[in-house]
Amino acid sequence: MRILGRYICKELVGPFFLGLGVFTFIMLMQQIIELTDLVIYKGVGLGIVVRLFLYVLPYFLMFIIPMAILVAVLLSFGRLSQDNEITAIQASGTNLWILMRPVLIIGLALSIFLAFFNNFVSPRSKYAFRSLYFDIVDKKASVVLQPRVWISDFDGLILHTEEMDEKTGEMFGVTLYQLSEEGLPRTIFAQRGKLVSDPEKLEVGIKLFQGTMHTTDVKHPERYHVLSFATHFTNLDIHGSLKHEETAKRLEEMSTKELITDIRNIQKQGQVPRWELIKLHKRFSFAFAPLAFILIGVPLGIKTHRSTKSLGFVMSFCLAFVYYFIMLSGEHLGRIGTLPPGLAIWLPNLFIGITGIFLLVRMVKG
Repeated sequence: MRILGRYICKELVGPFFLGLGVFTFIMLMQQIIELTDLVIYKGVGLGIVVRLFLYVLPYFLMFIIPMAILVAVLLSFGRLSQDNEITAIQASGTNLWILMRPVLIIGLALSIFLAFFNNFVSPRSKYAFRSLYFDIVDKKASVVLQPRVWISDFDGLILHTEEMDEKTGEMFGVTLYQLSEEGLPRTIFAQRGKLVSDPEKLEVGIKLFQGTMHTTDVKHPERYHVLSFATHFTNLDIHGSLKHEETAKRLEEMSTKELITDIRNIQKQGQVPRWELIKLHKRFSFAFAPLAFILIGVPLGIKTHRSTKSLGFVMSFCLAFVYYFIMLSGEHLGRIGTLPPGLAIWLPNLFIGITGIFLLVRMVKG
């Protein structure tokens, strides 16, 4: 049995790292392009950009590792089935459940690793990424601003400036299109402007001087209003990394201890911390996704009788889509109170896992 276990584990290694590499490249492609842009066009040092990449990587690993083990199981058991090795192993008296034992041990090890990773490493890396990116923007405005270019990297607004002083970051001839709280467009023209920052809250905003604000009346859209101002401040959300929050840390950046403390404080106020509970359960739910994917991957891999890599990746994407669709649906139901937050977030693991067990039982009986 030990020889068989080592053989199965050896079969998984190659496809697992192949999936890890492919999914890492796919999911981080946008970040790689943006970070490359910082080096080539924005003059940010290569060492700082490498740090940004290392900080953003852990957050994506919580999604990538479960998908990589799914690919590994599909390809490995597909090849074993195609070469009739599964049939030979079963003919020797080895039960399918025994054959799965080493794979389940690997899945459990990955889940324990991800539970630690999602609760301790990922939150710290996300906060470190936002802090470092804030520091870059604070010291080098040209990272996000360029003269005579319409900048749409901000949440709910578009910015244009005619000239900009690279040394001071001061802008001249500023135009800003922004949606008001009522959902109506607002246009602001200013003679000059400058980025200002709050290091404690990790916020960056733009302060405008000597300008006019053009708005439309909510009740009477045909009415047009022009308001002159000496100074005006607008908060900026740069690539979603510096989003305005009441505290320096967002929920994803809190340690598990901090998140639990936040949940208890909200409960003491007589409120139900649904969103906070969802964030807490999600860290553990994603951690145990490898086990669910293994349970469904083994029977599907055997059924397909194929070791083709393209088929394995296609099936992985389809299963991942189903998993994350159920996750998002459950997240919504948990947030509005239709389902308890814990149950809502564990729905995809339960659905995928139970489906896998059902297929395995049918396969064993068949």
